[in-house]
Amino acid sequence: MTVSTLVRRGRRLAVLAGAAGVLTLVAPAVAHAATADWAGTLYPGAPRQCVGATAQSAARVIGTAGGSGVRFVVLRDGVQIVNTNAGTTSYGASWAVSGFYEFCAKNPAEASGPSTVVLKLRTDNDFSRP
Repeated sequence: MTVSTLVRRGRRLAVLAGAAGVLTLVAPAVAHAATADWAGTLYPGAPRQCVGATAQSAARVIGTAGGSGVRFVVLRDGVQIVNTNAGTTSYGASWAVSGFYEFCAKNPAEASGPSTVVLKLRTDNDFSRP
């Protein structure tokens, strides 16, 4: 083999190794992307309804409530980071922090009636899903 053939082969190996390294870095983020959804009716005084997922780098929540609204709560690693007022009909936010997220809705006992609720939790690369 000539020197130029060895150099070409060396370059090809370097490119392949670099591509494999990039895939190794990207694949775990894609594998950990998660969605968690719940939709249903919450009656006054009923236990809160939650969805949860682990985020490697970021999380987003979107919630809506019909009727008299609900109280939306967000926890990260078991610590409450959001607690809206009772009667809230929509809430959305995102965080660029890893952790286990729970997105909850509670219809307080003093509410005037049931509320139809939709909870959506997206993590990491799953932000594109509605």
